[in-house]
Amino acid sequence: MDEKNKPAENNGEGNQPRKINLYEQTNQATERLESANRKTEELLNRQEEIYQRQQLGGETEAGIPAKIELTEEQKLAAERIKAVGKATGAKWAEDL
Repeated sequence: MDEKNKPAENNGEGNQPRKINLYEQTNQATERLESANRKTEELLNRQEEIYQRQQLGGETEAGIPAKIELTEEQKLAAERIKAVGKATGAKWAEDL
């Protein structure tokens, strides 16, 4: 037989998965959890800071609360109220 057709030597190991002991697996899982917890804590701290600034009016466009979008039903109700106010001569309706 030539080198090309020579069968592979069998050393008894075969194609086996790498053995990882339970201690290593536990350490790896713990490291992943600790890393995820650190990231979560960072995000929560950022969210708290943003919320506090919004509550104090520090960064929401000069303290103005965000504009609320009205539904069609709410818009129609507002129009009816304005119409009644103008029809009755209410002072608040004069500026509308």
